[in-house]
Amino acid sequence: MSKTEGSKNNKKNNKKNIKTKRSVKIFFRTFFILMLLFFFVSVGLGLNAVLSITDDAPDFDPRQFNQPLTSHYYDYNNNEITAQHDGHNRIEVSLNEIPEHLQEAFIAVEDERFYDHIGVSPKDILRAVYNNLLEKRLTDQGASTITQQLIKNTFLTPEKTFQRKIQEAWMAVNMEQKYSKREILEFYLNIIYFGDLNYGVEAAAQDYFEKNISEITLAEAALLAGIPRNPTKYSPRRNFEEAKHRQEIILNRMVECGYITESEASRAKEEPIELAEGAERTFEYPHFLDYVEREAEKILKELDIYEDPVQALSQGGLKIYTTLIPETQLMVEEIIDDEQYYPTTIEDEQGKLQPQAAAVLAEPETGYLRALVGGRDYGLHNQDLRVLSRRQPGSAIKPVLAYAPAIEEGIIFPGTVLDDAPITLGNHYWENYDRVFRGLVTMRQALTHSYNIPAVKAYSQLGTDKGMEYAEKLGISTFVKTGDRSDMGALSLAIGGFTDGVRPLDMAQAFAVFANKGVKTPLTSILKIENHQGQEIYSHNPTPEIVLSETTAYLITDVLKDVVKRGTAPELNALGRPVAAKTGTTSENKDGWLVSYTPDYVLSAWIGYDVLTMGSIRGATEYPRRMSAEIMKNIHEELPAREFENPGGLTRVTICSKSGLPPSEECSEDHITSDMFPRGSAPRGECDICVTMEVCAESGLLPTEFCPEVEEKSFIERKEPYEPTDGNWRGGAGRVPRDAELEVPEEACEIHTEGPSAPHDLEIMNFPTGEEVYLTWEHTENKVEGFNIYRQKADEKEYTRINKDLVTVNYFTDRYVSPEETYHYKIMAVNEIGVESLPLLGSIKTHKNGDDPEDSPPEENGENDHSENSEDDDDNEDTNEDDNGDNEENGN
Repeated sequence: MSKTEGSKNNKKNNKKNIKTKRSVKIFFRTFFILMLLFFFVSVGLGLNAVLSITDDAPDFDPRQFNQPLTSHYYDYNNNEITAQHDGHNRIEVSLNEIPEHLQEAFIAVEDERFYDHIGVSPKDILRAVYNNLLEKRLTDQGASTITQQLIKNTFLTPEKTFQRKIQEAWMAVNMEQKYSKREILEFYLNIIYFGDLNYGVEAAAQDYFEKNISEITLAEAALLAGIPRNPTKYSPRRNFEEAKHRQEIILNRMVECGYITESEASRAKEEPIELAEGAERTFEYPHFLDYVEREAEKILKELDIYEDPVQALSQGGLKIYTTLIPETQLMVEEIIDDEQYYPTTIEDEQGKLQPQAAAVLAEPETGYLRALVGGRDYGLHNQDLRVLSRRQPGSAIKPVLAYAPAIEEGIIFPGTVLDDAPITLGNHYWENYDRVFRGLVTMRQALTHSYNIPAVKAYSQLGTDKGMEYAEKLGISTFVKTGDRSDMGALSLAIGGFTDGVRPLDMAQAFAVFANKGVKTPLTSILKIENHQGQEIYSHNPTPEIVLSETTAYLITDVLKDVVKRGTAPELNALGRPVAAKTGTTSENKDGWLVSYTPDYVLSAWIGYDVLTMGSIRGATEYPRRMSAEIMKNIHEELPAREFENPGGLTRVTICSKSGLPPSEECSEDHITSDMFPRGSAPRGECDICVTMEVCAESGLLPTEFCPEVEEKSFIERKEPYEPTDGNWRGGAGRVPRDAELEVPEEACEIHTEGPSAPHDLEIMNFPTGEEVYLTWEHTENKVEGFNIYRQKADEKEYTRINKDLVTVNYFTDRYVSPEETYHYKIMAVNEIGVESLPLLGSIKTHKNGDDPEDSPPEENGENDHSENSEDDDDNEDTNEDDNGDNEENGN
């Protein structure tokens, strides 16, 4: 290529590069101008929108505080139950009367930059925006200052909207321009809500401590400062432990902010809190309404339309429609309060009656809670809602965690056999409540009579994770899944060994699934909620969930019906209708449970001491059984009896209760029963556990050659061996299952271990008539009680004993023979325990004109007595009678 051509090409390339660079500059310049224009337009529109929103914001005037709107509660028939917070308690005080440590406690926990910001905190706003963007929500996490909280609680509606947020911030900034920080703090401390109808710090101090606000201590101030964030959760009367925990958090924040020293915080944490009794709540159905408040608060949080759901409930003018049937609730309250359903009653240090109880009554199909009682003797001293308390469930959890899931998975059925025998699983020595092992039992027997070991084995076969998964679907919500105290993998769950326990409400939910054909309808106390303008903001429209098949629900119910008919809950037989139930008792009788149900209602009942160390309840399940029988009888009085519907697809199979298989010829009648199985899952083959074999009639062990009598008996042969208990079992060592006596013996008879020496020198002679045979023999052993004589004709298959009693001499006359016949004899010595010696054998053929014995036998000679022959021979009748008389002592 020439230089001229190369120069031309370079110029062309340079021109292209210049054009490209120019195009890029034009693009970025245009994009920048457009973005700048978009920004100004957006800012303009945003400012216009903000100005429009702020123009609608009300002016701040402390004389125009919004008064709380009364919320109303209605029963199932839309009759008003109560009006909440109609007549709140507020006592205004000046900031000078409020101790500095109370002011500092609120600032530390609610707004640590209170004295530095202009009404809003940009730093907190950025933090909240960042966190909310991560959650993809714009209004969830607040950055409210004390000034904003004051605005929100007095001038704005509690709805959670972007518009209200802008108004709140705008008004807070304006308020900071008009009022000093001290004035704002005084406004705030006089209007915040502390629960139990108390507004402002003075009313709260008087109600909780019977003191003026100026008199409260640092410890009391920190406790008060923790309440407004959630007056239900942090109420020291309802949840003292939660309130105390929050108090300690606030004291730590005060240390971090430099208001107090660590030593002052430590002293405050250790200071005892003495609460005043306060005013009684006078409305009816307090436990039910307490629960409604909790459920309503949860619903409002999920709706996410109120900045403060607690405030909305207490001041928002809501209308809450419940599932309550007043007559039913009062009936259950009266029974729970009745002294006859408790053991000896005591009063604890807080004035509460002990033991306490709880009950939940609901409709399985609708999920409507019809009665809910959290304890007896409701009052300010006793507002505990024990239907939400966590207590160990004992055996009541077995169908929920082990048996129903195992049926659903096709692992076991009511007729499946489990071995209630000593076993170690998970390094634990498992026992039944009464320290007795029953041996091979069906699942039906095990659940009906509440044996522990079969439940643990079923849970182990199912898998602990799978069992917990089913239990959670059924409604159990209290598993601990992390940390050192985790329930994960714990076989003890199958018999009620939870880390934290279960709630009576959850037990009602789980058993409601059994009653409702395997379908879970969430339990609820609220049907709908309307706001103060009458607009419906919530309606209960649950989506039923199929947790178990109808077959599984029916089979577990059929077994639990046996708990009532022949098991641990006989009191419910008084209902005179199909009813299923399961009892539960915990270690040392600390808790007693009964969860029962019909197609119409499910009832969960619990009894126990609030503090486990207070004592045990002898016969713990007796009391919830009697309570439940009375409640269920009353609630079903006017209802027709209903059967639990059989879903079909089941077949009844005759089985051996020791194997779970169809019986064989070897099975004892005592072990033959029948049970239901899903079609296609019925057991096949025949019993391979039962066997028949010969044993010594006296010892029941394998016979020796010396056993005088042998008989056939039916036995069982276990497929899986067990070891008798040792010293590690609480019930003691050396214990075996009750059916161990039915096992095939492995040892030989220890009674008949040896026999006497055999006779010898047998001589047999034929009398001349040919109709008598004379036998003599020798024997030298002294420990012989006598002899047995056996005879066999040539045409007979077996020997027959021909002496009635033992022959005590060494000779015997057989008077009942016929001429020209061959007879075989055997003589056997017998010792004091009936053991026979080896036989002495001999034979003879009889004929007439035989030889006479050289020595005639004495009159008391041993001889036989064939009464059947003598009856046929009239000629010899007298002779036979004489012979019998002559030889009575020696044996005939």
